[in-house]
Amino acid sequence: MASILSADLFQFVMPIFIFIFIFVVFYALLSKIKLFGENTSLNSLIAFSLAVLFIVIPEARQFIEVATPWFIVFIVAGLMFVMIFMILGVEPEFIKEVAKENALVLSIIVGLSIFIFLFAMSQVFGPGIFDASAAEQTGIFASVRKILFTPKILGFLIILIIAAEVVRRVGFPSYSSQKK
Repeated sequence: MASILSADLFQFVMPIFIFIFIFVVFYALLSKIKLFGENTSLNSLIAFSLAVLFIVIPEARQFIEVATPWFIVFIVAGLMFVMIFMILGVEPEFIKEVAKENALVLSIIVGLSIFIFLFAMSQVFGPGIFDASAAEQTGIFASVRKILFTPKILGFLIILIIAAEVVRRVGFPSYSSQKK
């Protein structure tokens, strides 16, 4: 029995939701940063053009389909943590101060955002790295690409980055907490 939330209907309206989402996000960003001044018609035209591009290019649409739910989960989890601290009696001004001045909070937010971005890129473009034509190629660049994009090397690089950040924070605590 078909329901209103069937997968076929959801896949049919997904481009509409993506278009509206991209349009609103880019229009809000352009209005906030005032890159092109306060010209709202120019901002809406640019946001409309970018939203159309995201709908027309299948890989961009797939990227949004993969990344958006994870960013929403990330934001909801962050709001839940803030609400927990507020329920325990922490003042909102203190939470705002910690979020603005603590480098660890900023590092966690940026790190998780980069992780979500890389995860979405790997879900959309991952199979293209190891296509058959690249596997048959010979030469130094094909060999380097085969070596660098193996799961063991990528995992090692992630662990190395995490270890470097831990050493920086533990070895130089005054450096990581200074205001810039």
